[in-house]
Amino acid sequence: MEHRCSVRIPLALDVAIVCRTLGLVRGRTHNVSVGGMLVDIGRIQLPVNSLVDTSLMLREEGEDRPYHSPAVVIHSGEPGVGLMFSDMAPELFDRLHQLIFPSLGATADTDP
Repeated sequence: MEHRCSVRIPLALDVAIVCRTLGLVRGRTHNVSVGGMLVDIGRIQLPVNSLVDTSLMLREEGEDRPYHSPAVVIHSGEPGVGLMFSDMAPELFDRLHQLIFPSLGATADTDP
């Protein structure tokens, strides 16, 4: 059953995921929304419903800026791990909103 309520855009970003049971896992996003992201982590399986910490770099005003957010593993398997952001910082929400909806007032520099 589909539970998405956010628009997703294809976006390839490097992501670091810290899982309490597996430690640091690195991946690359397939797509991103203000509600979550689909991340390719290879053959690694993260436990569904587990809480993880995510870190990614987004370009803002010509510089890469780190963003962090806790997330919940919604599914794990092909084509990647589905993560739903939880307790997201307003700064990350705003930046993702600018990337996904650039015509609604994003800054001129909207490179990921």
